[in-house]
Amino acid sequence: MARVDTIEYIAIASLGNATDFGNLSNTILYGASCSNGTRGLFMGGNSGSAIDVLDYITIASLGNASDFGDMTSSRDDGGGLSDGTKGCHGGGPSGAGTTDTIDYVNIASLGNATDFGNLSAATQAPSSCSGNVS
Repeated sequence: MARVDTIEYIAIASLGNATDFGNLSNTILYGASCSNGTRGLFMGGNSGSAIDVLDYITIASLGNASDFGDMTSSRDDGGGLSDGTKGCHGGGPSGAGTTDTIDYVNIASLGNATDFGNLSAATQAPSSCSGNVS
């Protein structure tokens, strides 16, 4: 697999190929992502080694990603999810081995991630899903 910095999008309402949106701040692979529908986050990844970078885009405006903040540690190949308010990144390899760390950010405001808790076991590429509870 090749490391890339490209962001692409599709118009879900119509069939068609992906179109260029912009670029990430790093050339990576194994990054995680989440969204609140207005802002999209890109979390961690591997740019030769694991990184702690949090990038964001405004979904309604094409363009390059901007710096959101940093994760609590460098990780790649983790799982990303959101409930529409908080964005989380869990697990993934780090320089010290695979981790069970879960980070979170408030998607609407820029800043560094905070420790949310831990997965039940350290894991690489955890499955993730998200939703709102009413």
